[in-house]
Amino acid sequence: AETRYQVQKYYRNKRYPGIGYTLVRCRIITGRTHQIRKHMQYMGFTLVGDYRYCKPNEKVVDRMICDRVFLHHTQIVLPVPGGAPGEEVQIDSELAHYLQEVIRLNLELDHEAHKALEAHIAATGGMAAAQEKQQELMKAKVDKSHYWLQNWQKGKGDGDKGKGKGDNAGDKGA
Repeated sequence: AETRYQVQKYYRNKRYPGIGYTLVRCRIITGRTHQIRKHMQYMGFTLVGDYRYCKPNEKVVDRMICDRVFLHHTQIVLPVPGGAPGEEVQIDSELAHYLQEVIRLNLELDHEAHKALEAHIAATGGMAAAQEKQQELMKAKVDKSHYWLQNWQKGKGDGDKGKGKGDNAGDKGA
């Protein structure tokens, strides 16, 4: 199974500022059941509200802000029933209102982490290069991927100087 992902935004919990969240856009290339959930867990960033794959200490804070898995399809492409071979229909959807409210009520933008992301993108030749780096690491072993994500966010990977994201037990993929 292969998943590609791209960081969209970094957030901090309003009530517990030491807990960070990352809004990520994922694209399934080849798929399996629970694929996004498993791949994010594999890298050390379980989805908010994913009680099946999260660490026990993450459940408490997750339940306070979101009572479901923070996972939403923004686009689905399906074959047209009875249509010509290769004919497809695309269905687009904005982030569910409930999940937008979870963000609005519980999280605030982490400006320092965003600056680190922008610096990384600029230093590596733009968004395309940053995405390639992300995809490379997605296919790497857990320790390398985990190390790059953790240390890049702390400003130690690839020469970035950004605010630390802290212990990965608190950092969550959203």
